[in-house]
Amino acid sequence: MKGTRVVVVGALLAATAAYAAKPVLRVNGTDVLDTEVDRAKAMMGAMPGAPKPDDQQALHATLDQIITRLLLIQAARDAKTTVDPSKVKATLDAQRTQAGGADAFTKRLAANGLTEPEYARMMEENLLLQAYVKTQIVDKTNVGDGDVKAYFDQHPGEFQHPEQVKLRMIMTRVMPGADAAAKAAAKAKIDGVHEKLVAGADFAATAKETSDHPNKENGGEAGWIRQGMIPDLEKYFWDLKPGAISQVAEAPFGFVIFKVDERRPAGPFSFEEVKAGLTQKLKTRSVDEQVQRRIAELRAKAKLEPLDPAIKAALEAPMPAPLAVGATGQGPGVHPVTTVPAAPTKPAGNAPKSP
Repeated sequence: MKGTRVVVVGALLAATAAYAAKPVLRVNGTDVLDTEVDRAKAMMGAMPGAPKPDDQQALHATLDQIITRLLLIQAARDAKTTVDPSKVKATLDAQRTQAGGADAFTKRLAANGLTEPEYARMMEENLLLQAYVKTQIVDKTNVGDGDVKAYFDQHPGEFQHPEQVKLRMIMTRVMPGADAAAKAAAKAKIDGVHEKLVAGADFAATAKETSDHPNKENGGEAGWIRQGMIPDLEKYFWDLKPGAISQVAEAPFGFVIFKVDERRPAGPFSFEEVKAGLTQKLKTRSVDEQVQRRIAELRAKAKLEPLDPAIKAALEAPMPAPLAVGATGQGPGVHPVTTVPAAPTKPAGNAPKSP
């Protein structure tokens, strides 16, 4: 997904608590406070590639994000979109647990100038935005097989793979911190499995019976592997011929036996291999484009009232180039409007360890 004006909408959820402070902007009758703007501006300034916090363009970009979020929330409420209160409670309960309990959570919120009711409101608004985008856009967006195939045929360079091997695996797990006796028992177990495989036992059936890996249900299928994906283990299987079984390999998580099912040289993926992922990619792109159109429509009709000279000047300043999604850490396929933020952390330099 290309950079857009809503790149940091999700991130702003931790930066929009309402304090009894001075209103500096009114969006369709809803006041935006100076404390909200300051906090959001600081967050944007901390993002890689963002304008400096004291730059007028940074303030413009911050206001743009705040306005966008408010307009989408207003549109969601106008569309009668609702949120189940139990979902808000469940989200708060989960974050409270991750923070280390109620006291730690309250302290973490307070370090960011937030109260739990304020944060609960932000959670509710975020879930509201998710529901709005889902019901009004995502659920109404369909990508036909014909469109997917046409894209595949027109962009052959996007669907190439290097040399690959198709693997199966059997794993005997060794838990972190296990003593020597437990490790020896796991090694003895997989050595016995290896003997059976060498004697002709069916690999897939043996995987289902003996492997500690979740892929045991699929006969130990690990899929297509290119060189460099698991560099510490590829020496055990990379040069094997199809049908060959590796020696027992020691890995950080235990012991593994590999079987090479197939090999294939570098070349194109088949349409069937990429169809599901490509369909989702095209749908995500269509949803993003529709969200941008919806935002543009809302902006065109919005009544913006700057209540502070600095805010008025910033809104009139040229808009900086939007940040790429990669700069937010969200990555392709994750729409910022639908991203649930983590519980806020303390300011840089005093930040607690991640829960």
